[in-house]
Amino acid sequence: MREAQSLNARTALNLGSSGIVSANRERLWAILRSGMCNAITLNEAEALALCGEVGVREACVTLAQCCDLVVLTLGAKAGCTIFPS
Repeated sequence: MREAQSLNARTALNLGSSGIVSANRERLWAILRSGMCNAITLNEAEALALCGEVGVREACVTLAQCCDLVVLTLGAKAGCTIFPS
């Protein structure tokens, strides 16, 4: 991600599973807070694992403080939410 930034490329992070997120929560927050990630895509379970047991909207607001674009998929019940900062 640092090399991509040095080349003025935009970067995105796609989280793999809520289990991976839970196991690496602090590391993921360090990446997000560093400003190296321009966009993040994740599902509802991953968002809740990363942001704590808050609502989907609150998770988007929190993540948008670190990324330019948040894409949160909500599965069959609602599609997805795209949240620009």
